[in-house]
Amino acid sequence: MADLRGRIWVANFMFTTCGSICPMMTQAMAHLQDHLKTKPEQWEAVRLVSFSVDPDRDTPVVLTAYAKENGADPSRWFFLTGSRHVIWSLVKDGFKLPVEDSKMSPDSPILHSGKFVLIDRAGRIRGYYDGLEEEGRAKLMADIPRLLAEPGPSPEPTTTATTAPAESQPTTAPMDAPATRPE
Repeated sequence: MADLRGRIWVANFMFTTCGSICPMMTQAMAHLQDHLKTKPEQWEAVRLVSFSVDPDRDTPVVLTAYAKENGADPSRWFFLTGSRHVIWSLVKDGFKLPVEDSKMSPDSPILHSGKFVLIDRAGRIRGYYDGLEEEGRAKLMADIPRLLAEPGPSPEPTTTATTAPAESQPTTAPMDAPATRPE
């Protein structure tokens, strides 16, 4: 997560075996990545982060293959995992979004939000956007340049990120700012 310090980033939550919203959310993130590539200032400043909510299945090897399969640029779009307890606490307590087990659908054994979350350079949540709707994604893309125009800490030097090992624990440091639950 050190690669995110001083940067604007967009987070989402997914798992690779999802038969419900995750493929659509990953496709939407891929389109966001493609959009950012056309804007050099945004491409340099913004990172995309997909957190797996099923870390028991989504090992670093699985996430690396999934990222490659979906055209993720590993220097700009990170797929992160960790222990289930840490990831779920980060989703619920840090991002203020729901995540829970579901017994209702074999295609989606884990229920989670379809929101994209915009984080500013200081690590504060600045907005929640419907990642499944064009209107939500358009608002997100309109808000990114607004954040870029704000003063903020300088980003750490760019390094090539790797998928976090399953035993690593993502920090909740970027989530220190108070946030309200999205509608």
